[in-house]
Formats: sequence, structure tokens, C-alpha cells
Amino acid sequence: MNDPLKKYIKAHRDEFDSEVPGPAVWEHISQRMTMTSAVRPLRAFRWGMAAAVTVLALISLGLYFQDRGDHSRRVPPPIQTDTTTEASYDQEMGHFSQIITIKYKEIESIKATHPELYRRFTADLQKLDQSYQELKTQLPGQANQEVVLQAMLQNLALQVDLINRQLDIIEQLKSESHVQPVTHI
Repeated sequence: MNDPLKKYIKAHRDEFDSEVPGPAVWEHISQRMTMTSAVRPLRAFRWGMAAAVTVLALISLGLYFQDRGDHSRRVPPPIQTDTTTEASYDQEMGHFSQIITIKYKEIESIKATHPELYRRFTADLQKLDQSYQELKTQLPGQANQEVVLQAMLQNLALQVDLINRQLDIIEQLKSESHVQPVTHI
């Protein structure tokens, strides 16, 4: 306690505490407190609004400049016909067509012996072939030709699978006809 002011306040403490401010002072303090409490929320609200507007403006600017950037994500690439892809599809379709032709000749072998079965077999194959021909006519007008080409290949594969099943049935018929009935004596 080297400070003389502190010594003086400590020595005369009772004299300071005895005096009470007048009602006018208390009224003035009360008015300032109500005014300050009303001003503070208003100031806080203004600062909050300013912060919200700033954040909204920054987000808008960010989206605006991001949108002006790379448009390649939204614009589809131009349609290009890859001649190597078309050539490979043509080659596969030719391969399937050869297999279908060869196997169909085997089916024709039952034309005389089982005409009804032959008619059913050819009707099923004609349905698949008709579907193939429709795909073939749709091909030039399609934007995504690769999808149509894949559908055409799938159709040809189905035709080969169907012919193989039909040939299995023919083989079963032939093996049953070679088995001679056993007669019991």
C-alpha cells in the first residue's frame, strides 16, 4: 500500500459509503439502462442482417463464377462414329449370321419328317429375325447407334441360342427314333 490515494480511501471509507446518490441520478441511470438494452438488440439485429447479406452475396458470386466455368459437364460430346467400332460390330454380326445360316440348314433336315415342328421352329426364328430387321431400320436415325448395335448383336446371339436348343430337340428326336422298341415275349 504505497499509494497515498488507496490509503486515503481506506481511511475514509465510512464517509464515502454514507452518501447516497439522489433520485435524479438514479432516474438518469435507469433511463440509460433501458435505452441501452433497446439499442443493443437493434444493433445485434443489424449486424446479423449484414452478415447474412454478406454470406448470401458470397454464395451467389461463387455459384455464378462456378457456372461460368467448365461447360463440358453439361453439354454432351458431339456424336462421333468410330469406324473401328462399326467394323468390329459388322464383323461380329457377319460371324453370327454365318452361324445362323449353317445351323438353320441343319434344322431344315426335319422339314420332311416333322413338318409341324419345323413350322414352329421357323416361326420362332422369324419373330427374332423380324425384331432384328426393325432394329436395323432404326439404326441410321439413332443418336446413340452403339446401343442399337449392341441390341442387334444380342438379338443375333438369341437366334443362335434358339437354334442350338432346337437342334438339341432334333437330336433327341433322332435318338428316340433309333431306339427300337423292346418286345416282351
